[in-house]
Amino acid sequence: MATYFARPYGKVYGTGATSAGLTSVGRVYTFNTPELSWTVTHNLGTYNFVASLFDSSYQQFFAGIKVISPNQFVVYMTEPTAGSVNVVFSL
Repeated sequence: MATYFARPYGKVYGTGATSAGLTSVGRVYTFNTPELSWTVTHNLGTYNFVASLFDSSYQQFFAGIKVISPNQFVVYMTEPTAGSVNVVFSL
């Protein structure tokens, strides 16, 4: 099984400051080939994020997420899926 890595920094779609003084960064990681897992390498040095998953038909779905390090996580699906991960990171 091949593992596909998102572009190192993904597509940045917004940044901002939260009321707690933290900075938030939004990124989209796209996976065009159906796979059972998607590896996201973001290199932001944080465990604090919220991920929304969408298949190639833009339908939101839920799957298991395992955090590998403060710079990487893996999404595990039950069937091969192409789509995207929209992520908001708190820095």
